[in-house]
Order: sequence, then structure tokens, then C-alpha cells
Amino acid sequence: MISPFAMAQKEVQNMSTEEISQLTQDELLEMPLEDLMALVRRFKLSSLEELYEKVLNPEVKTASKFDEKYFESPLSISVITAGDIEASGALNVPEALRLIPGLIVRQKTNGNYDVHIRGNDNIPSGQTLFYSENSLTLVMIDERPVYNHFQGGTFWESLPVNMENIDRIEVVYGPSSALYGPNAVSGVIHIFTKRNDVKGVESSVVMQMGAEGSQDIQGNIAFGNNNFTARITANYQKLDRFQDEYFVFENHFDTVRKGRYIPSDSIKYFADNTDSKFPNPLRSSERKAANLYLYYQKAKDEGISFSAGIQQSDIQSIFFDTREFSLTGRQSLSGYGNLKYYYKGLNFNASYNLGEQNLALGYPGYEFVYGNFQSSLEYLYKWKNLKILPGISYQYVFYDDKRFLSKDEIGIFNGRQDLNNTAVFIRADYTLFEKLRLTAAGRWEWFKYPKEDYFSYQFTASYTIDEHSVVRGVYSKANRGPFMWDYHVNFSELSQYGNTSLMTNYNKNLELKLLEMHMFEMGFRSHLSRNVTADGSIFYNQTTNYNLPEGELYQLSQNSYQLEVKKQNLPLVSKQMGASLIVETLIVKHIHAKLFGTLQMTNIDKVTSRYDLNDTLVVIINNDSKIHKSTPTFTGGFNINYRGDSKFTANTDVYFLSTQDVFTYDGMKKINSKAIVNLKLGYRFYDQHQVFISGRNIFANDAYEFIFGDRVGAEFLLGVSLKWGKQK
Repeated sequence: MISPFAMAQKEVQNMSTEEISQLTQDELLEMPLEDLMALVRRFKLSSLEELYEKVLNPEVKTASKFDEKYFESPLSISVITAGDIEASGALNVPEALRLIPGLIVRQKTNGNYDVHIRGNDNIPSGQTLFYSENSLTLVMIDERPVYNHFQGGTFWESLPVNMENIDRIEVVYGPSSALYGPNAVSGVIHIFTKRNDVKGVESSVVMQMGAEGSQDIQGNIAFGNNNFTARITANYQKLDRFQDEYFVFENHFDTVRKGRYIPSDSIKYFADNTDSKFPNPLRSSERKAANLYLYYQKAKDEGISFSAGIQQSDIQSIFFDTREFSLTGRQSLSGYGNLKYYYKGLNFNASYNLGEQNLALGYPGYEFVYGNFQSSLEYLYKWKNLKILPGISYQYVFYDDKRFLSKDEIGIFNGRQDLNNTAVFIRADYTLFEKLRLTAAGRWEWFKYPKEDYFSYQFTASYTIDEHSVVRGVYSKANRGPFMWDYHVNFSELSQYGNTSLMTNYNKNLELKLLEMHMFEMGFRSHLSRNVTADGSIFYNQTTNYNLPEGELYQLSQNSYQLEVKKQNLPLVSKQMGASLIVETLIVKHIHAKLFGTLQMTNIDKVTSRYDLNDTLVVIINNDSKIHKSTPTFTGGFNINYRGDSKFTANTDVYFLSTQDVFTYDGMKKINSKAIVNLKLGYRFYDQHQVFISGRNIFANDAYEFIFGDRVGAEFLLGVSLKWGKQK
């Protein structure tokens, strides 16, 4: 495969048909105009339209589980490529997701993020920070789920993937459990690593350093022949905080809590054991990882791949609400193996992840060994315009805290606890009259806990009006999976409030129902002109079966109380409606631009949130309907990338969040609207090598993005990208 940077050495007229057909979107964007016109003549096209189609209509896989053009996808889907990510200068996956419409990405501390698809976050309101985490979105790497089963969501810092080794990221919006199993409630974020054929050896090193102690180093080496490819990657990243302060819930024994930020050298006056809780107050995150990828393809429809990796991470972010500080430390050490075999229509996947995590440094009881095994077998049957995909899957998860508990210490689980689930599923895809495409998918899932079985489904219809326009409709239902925290929490703690003692017993509830979402969506895609596309949608979803811990208080004596706490489902219903639009254009002179935005409104019905004593408040809300303002009403942005004939490249992107009124256990806090502007300038030298400067938040807008989080200001990094061999 010829490099786009080597075009000058090899005329387009001398390229083989295979080399031309394998040109990627990013390579086309970097080609001079005269070479584009040569391709038009070579393919005997009447215009540049088909080349624009290749750039603006990339292949995607996540929406249907098989390769198809973005324009033909039956679901709302967005994709960013390796070129988009490299041009943006994103340091991690959440930052790269700010290039995609409909994603709410809020920075808690430098490099540590909270990510939601379209919202439905911080529900029910008025809870501790622990319940603000996104537990509705499934994240995958090369079809391997990387979900956190402790309390749902994703620990982004523990993803071992190199940014330099990402081929593309696809985001599917809306309930997708029928395709990918529980936890794909609000959608799926799917990260694909590079798997291109390599002939010979290619390698790369990307290094950048900047203010606030920022360091980022990535290395890749790949080698192969016609059938086999091996790739080894490694990365190291260190980011420091922008402030030497902690938010302290100073009056944490009062029913009215008024906290404040204080210097790190003063936190010892507000809590015990602060050296263990915050061993490095200025460190925001430090992570390192290494991966091995092996691919063998015997034929186009037969092959096997194996990947394995290890990662270690240490961050300060908002997760556990310790009632002392808003930030806690979190450490992870884990390894994984992922095997995939495919033969004609048969696909087999199996992966295992094993590791150790300490979810709250310095607080006994939150350190575990955990393991997660997942496997699936499916077969794609094709007959004329019909595709049928049946399959079966199994998942097993365990957590064990016994190893880390001393004789007198109490943990969350006090031993090894596990969860498992088995599912059968089927998806049918049929095209009628070459215009109307109908799909239906269903998944029957049964769990160890809860005992009730769950059925998720998805129905779509898309109609091709003409070669330029497609309309689509989707109706789907999805459920969340069980969490260890929900079904296996089992411990007691004694609290002393002056002369009053309180024994709180946290109990299991094995009958807790799983959260469910129903969604209806209508959308369209259109080529407004040969080089401009638009994709829009309107959506409505309804979410039920939220849960909260509820307690019954017993007075044992005059100054002694006992609180029995158990999670219970709430009658609360979240109803969200909204609209999303993205417009994308490719200008001949190598300017690629995107403009996108999502507008939404969420209502909460049948709200009752209550606690009983101190660690629990009395009554927060009790009404029939309330507008939920924790999710920004509007999110959006734009991206302009210039990759011209010269060696100079430039990229700017803007991400915007509207005002949020976040209601937590510690009161109502307004988070003002914020625009983040990034800029990256690069200069190529010696063919594929590049020096660059990357500016993050260049106008130094350090307004808080997340309640009780850090102010994150401007950051400038100077870097170099060195590439050898034929890079695709």
C-alpha cells in the first residue's frame, strides 16, 4: 500500500487498481487536486462525486454487525477516523469523542472525563456523586466490551489502547441491547484498532510534552506479509492538575452542607490518613499500557485474530462520595486477552480480563481482584436480499475483596461474589424493491440475579428516496445489566455523631429490577450537494426502573440507632425528547469541515427521593413532573481541518456545553455554559515525519465542567511524530 506522503515518488497513473481501491478517506484528503483529477480519469468518472462519496460516506460496522456504507446504516451512527483523531491532537478517547454529535463530555480533572450519550444523567437527582456516573453506555474495543461491572460505566483511564493505533471510533445512538447485550442502553461507543495488512515493517513514535507536567509517548511497530500481520504498541501518559486545592465538604456532619476549596497542605485538618488518600496531590493521571495484536487471514472470509495487553493507571477524579472530599484516588492494574475466529459466516469471540482495582485510595474496603469472561458465537446467513444473524453469548464476572482486608476490616463484599448471564439472539435484515430496508432484532437474556428474564428488541425501517436521500425510523428497547454494587453489597458501618451512634447495615436485594429504556427515533441522511452531506434525527425515549438505597431507622436506645438500608426500585420515569443534526463538507482545496449540535429536554415524572438520617436526606423532591436540568439543553461544536498540498496542516475544533443545574446531595449547583477551543498546527518534514504544536482550550476558559471538579485551563504541547515504512 502506497503512502499518501509518497505520492510524489509514484505517479497516480502508475498505481495499480488494487492500490487505488484501497485508498483511505484520510489519504484522499491529503492528495493534491491534480492527483484527484487523475483518479477521476483512471476510474472514468464523470466528476469528483464518487471521490467525495468515499470521503463523506465511510464504511461502518457497529449498526448492523457487518460492513456497510455510513449512508446505508439503519441506525443513527457517527464515525471519526484515525485522521480526524490525529488532526485534533486528542490525548485520550473521551477528548476525541468531543468531535462527535450527541455526546456530553465533561472534564472532571485534567484528562479525566464523564461521558454520556444524549444525557439522562444524574437521575434520580439529589443523590451523592457516586450516582452521577454513566452506567447506560456500552464501550467496546474490537468487539470486546470494556464495561465496569462494579457500578456500571467505563473507567476510561484503564483502556489500554494507543490513540495512534485507533483506526476509527463509531458511535451508535439509542438502545442497542438486542445487538450487543445488556448495558447498551443509551448506545454503543465502539473503538476499532488498526488492522491493515502490512508488507514488510512499519513503525511510528509520537512524543509530546507541555505545561502542567504533561507527557505523552506512544510507540507502534508492525510487520507482516500477504496473510499475516503482527503489531506491538506501547504508551505512557502523565498529566498534572491545574490547581493545588481540594473541595472539602467542610460541614459534613450538618444537614446543610456548605463546602469549599482549600489548599492540599491543609486537608489533613479535615480528615484522617490524607497522605494515603492523596499521595501526589498535583497528579491528575498517570497511565501506561502495552498491546500485542496478531492477525492471520487465510482467505477473505476466513481468518483468526488475537490481541492481548496490560495497563496500569493512577488517577484523581470524582467517583466515590466519601463525604470528606469530592476527589478520590483510583488505581487499576489489569490485563486482557481477546480471540476472534471467523469462517465464512461463522464468528466466534472470546475474551478475558483480569485485574486489581482500588476505587478509593486510603479508604479501606474498596480494593478488589476482579475478572470478566465473555464469549459469543454467531452465524450470518445470506440469501438474496435477506440476511439472518442468530447467535448465543455468555458472560461471567467476579469481584473478590478478601485478599485486601485485614482481620478487623470490613469490605463491600467480604469475599468472592459473582454474576453471570446467558443470551440467545437473532437479527434479520431484508431489502424490499431495492428501496425499503427492514430489520428486526431480538435478544432473550437470563441472569443469575435477578431471576427474572429480560427481552430486548430493535425494529428499523429505512427508505431510499433517491440516490441522494434516505429516511429511517427506529423503535427499540434495552435493559441494563446487573452490577456488583446493586446485588452483592453486604456490609455494616458504625458512625458516631457526638453522643449519638448509628449502625448502618447495607443489605442485598436480589429481586431488584433492571433499568430499561424504550426509544423511538426518526432520521434522514442527504447529499445536499456533491460535497455536502447532512444527517439529522429526532428522538424520544422513556427510562424506568431506576433504583436507590432506602432505609428503615430503628431506635435501639436513647442515643443509639440502627439503619437497615436496601436498594429499591423507584416509580420514577425519565422522558427525553430531542433533535440532532450534523453537516459535513469536503472542499476541494483540502478543507474538511463538520458542524453539529444536539438539542434535548428531559422531564422526570413520579419523583420521590428520600433518605432518613444524616448520610441520607429527608425529602428532596415530591411532585408529579419536573424538568431535569442536569443534562445540558444543547451540546455541539464544529471542526475545520486543512490538509493541503504543502507540508503544512492545521486543525481547529470547538466543543460547547450549555448551562446545567446540577442537584446533588450537597445542594443545587449551577454550571455555566462553556466553549472549549482547540488548535493544532503541524509541519511535515522528510516525507512522513511531522513536528506540531497542540493547544488545548487555547482561550483558557477554566470554568468548571463537572460539579465539585477542577478548573482546567489552557495547555500547550510541543510534539514530534516519526513514521517509518509504508503507513496506511
